[in-house]
Amino acid sequence: MKLSSTFIRLLFVLSVAFIYTGCATQMNKNNSIVHVAASSFNNISVHGDVVRLSELGKKLKSVGAGKTSQITVALEKYASEQLMIDITRELGKAGFRRVVFTKPRKVKTTVDTNTP
Repeated sequence: MKLSSTFIRLLFVLSVAFIYTGCATQMNKNNSIVHVAASSFNNISVHGDVVRLSELGKKLKSVGAGKTSQITVALEKYASEQLMIDITRELGKAGFRRVVFTKPRKVKTTVDTNTP
């Protein structure tokens, strides 16, 4: 059975695409963004699981966060500044260097009821 050159080229292109996608997925795993929630009552959760501050780094690593991952910490409106400092310290000890803190925004919109 003789394979045509077009089929061999297609097979080669698909193989390269498959290998590239696999490598990109591996690289992307450690460059991902992991979301953490912190409440005004000093509760911290990762993917819905409440964790102690001392266990935060271990939990993030268990969900696939790497040293180059961005950790986005969503703080509730009245979360203390001390909590933010404590989280930063724990993430630093665990080797995470890319940390972003966010607070909720208030968005106000109006609806025009006169439009058809």
